[in-house]
Amino acid sequence: MNKFTKRSRVGLGAVLVTAALVIAPALSANAAIVPTVGSAHDVFLLSGDDGLQIASGSSLQWNSDVFGSPDSTDPDFNSKFAVPAGTTSVRTFISGRTNESNRSLWNASGPLGLTPSGIQLPNFKPFANTQAEAAAPSGAGAVAQAGGDYSLGIAFFNGNSIIEVDFTYITVVANAANPSLAAWTFATPAGAVAPAITTQPTSTSKVVGQTATFTAAASGTPAPSVKWQSAPSGTSTWSDLANGGDVSGVTTNTLSIANVQAASNGTQYRAVYTNAGGSVTSNVAVLTVTFAAPTQPTGTDAGGSQGNVNVPNGDTTFTFHFTGVPAGTYAVWAWSTPTQLPNATVDAGGNVTINIAGLAPGTHTIALVSLVTNNVVGWLTITIAQPANTSAVNVTVDVTTSNKFALEGVASALFLGSAPRGGTTSADLPAFTVTDDRDALPGWDLTSNVSNFVNDGVAVAANLGDVIDKSALKVTPHKVGAAIVGITEKPLYTASASNLFAEGLANSSTPASGTQFNATLGFTVPATAKKGTYASTLTLTLTSK
Repeated sequence: MNKFTKRSRVGLGAVLVTAALVIAPALSANAAIVPTVGSAHDVFLLSGDDGLQIASGSSLQWNSDVFGSPDSTDPDFNSKFAVPAGTTSVRTFISGRTNESNRSLWNASGPLGLTPSGIQLPNFKPFANTQAEAAAPSGAGAVAQAGGDYSLGIAFFNGNSIIEVDFTYITVVANAANPSLAAWTFATPAGAVAPAITTQPTSTSKVVGQTATFTAAASGTPAPSVKWQSAPSGTSTWSDLANGGDVSGVTTNTLSIANVQAASNGTQYRAVYTNAGGSVTSNVAVLTVTFAAPTQPTGTDAGGSQGNVNVPNGDTTFTFHFTGVPAGTYAVWAWSTPTQLPNATVDAGGNVTINIAGLAPGTHTIALVSLVTNNVVGWLTITIAQPANTSAVNVTVDVTTSNKFALEGVASALFLGSAPRGGTTSADLPAFTVTDDRDALPGWDLTSNVSNFVNDGVAVAANLGDVIDKSALKVTPHKVGAAIVGITEKPLYTASASNLFAEGLANSSTPASGTQFNATLGFTVPATAKKGTYASTLTLTLTSK
């Protein structure tokens, strides 16, 4: 609740009595639209009867006493509408929405006294806008008769030009028969929304004499004002810019710097946006100023170095010796087509290493150029060697395989001969073939398995004398074919103790026709063996690794 000193109806300057503090009755809200753009400040309405803030949507009479304030808190004592610099007169007004800043489109207005310290509690009674303006309906009474949506506010003039408007939206309920009894409602401002940068300015590079522009943008309610600032290169000393000379647009979203000069190289720019809700500063953008390409030095032009430097193809730098140029940093240019290379620094001995990455093979003029005057101070020619000439022939060949993996030729009968008890006998296993001509070569194992020797081929579990254990057989594998890397036979082994006959390691291959193996089989007759013919089966198995 706000304290209020009531003002006389005969003049705003005469003070009468202090009203008692009262509670404003609750009133229904309407659907009036709150201004979001155009109004420099929020506008609140106060009752002329009790000085309390009037709730949004309150129904008021056309001639009700109403005062305006830019602040919803304690407006009577502390809040005033600030007077913009250059203001020569102030008026209240009624206008169509979006027409607030154009007096020729107003409907009615009324004069206010100008107080440089601020306008406190201006009379916002619509009926007080006694001067009819050009827009229809013309005059406050005509607005009351017609009804509709309008803006009610205060305007600050410099001569005939409006420099600021503060307003709220109102809705008028027409009373054609008696305009003084027309009703109206208004919208309490939603409050200011601080600015937020929506477009950041970006750094730019310009040649001396060109125009540089920087663009920024910000949102906010009310619409924020903008002021561009600058700071010298490498500093944080910011100052506001002013229009004039080559500078324009300092209070718009786009700043323009015409006819840029080398002295402005590295200058920093930023935009500051401000409204009733606060301010925000944009990112910093930097102006880089370069010179246009100097004239290519030739012949006897000053600064030339005798001879030509040959640079191997592929080198990205070369050293310019004995330049005769004072130590310091210089711009570097190359011709035939003008190309600016990275800046280079001459040492105390007059030597400088120059980056030539990107230059094509051939002869080039290379010049050191003053960063201050853009004059050539030293130059020479270089020749970058042509690349070696080569010719390539693509040679292809197809490798074919049979994709065969097989063990062949081992199914046969073999008689080891006769021997007495304790005696030995032997025979050669017929040759057989292993083939590994597969597309991939993972390797392989050749294993053997020998069963016990059984008399007459019949095993009698109760008469172990009729069975000779397979350990009586010794196997000596042999590779018959030519030696092949990675393919080996195994040494003599006892049938009961080992079963690896031969193996092929990964990536070892036989011919498509295979490679042959055989073996010598030796048999020792046990001293307790019974007479008879003993038979066993030797099985060879080829498996892939």
